[in-house]
Amino acid sequence: EGYLISSTLRLVVAQRLVRRLCVHCREQRDVEAEAIGLSPDKYTGSSIRVYQPKGCKQCANTGYYGRTIIAECLEMTDDIAAAIAVRADSAEIQKIACQQGMATMFEHGVKRAIEGETSLDEVFRVTMRR
Repeated sequence: EGYLISSTLRLVVAQRLVRRLCVHCREQRDVEAEAIGLSPDKYTGSSIRVYQPKGCKQCANTGYYGRTIIAECLEMTDDIAAAIAVRADSAEIQKIACQQGMATMFEHGVKRAIEGETSLDEVFRVTMRR
């Protein structure tokens, strides 16, 4: 039952592994925030700088070396507990969580792409967006 779930859970974490960009050969590129489904006001304008793989000896010409995670954390709040109790669907629960400040796995992935840790292609691949 929903009330049992919401009274037991405190935090739900979802994570995915993404390939880490090779620090020796990654390249910067600018993309339009709206082109990848982001609102420009959430970032520093309509264009954001991300990194992409190139390939070198260090990474065996793949552009990637190692793995890292992208994740989202859903904290159990009174509003989310109430939504679970009335059997709200996952989209409604996610909407409530985002209104309360949760960053989605996709948003965390974009942040990691901006930091140069991974590429947008990797983020799209593991979050199944596009």
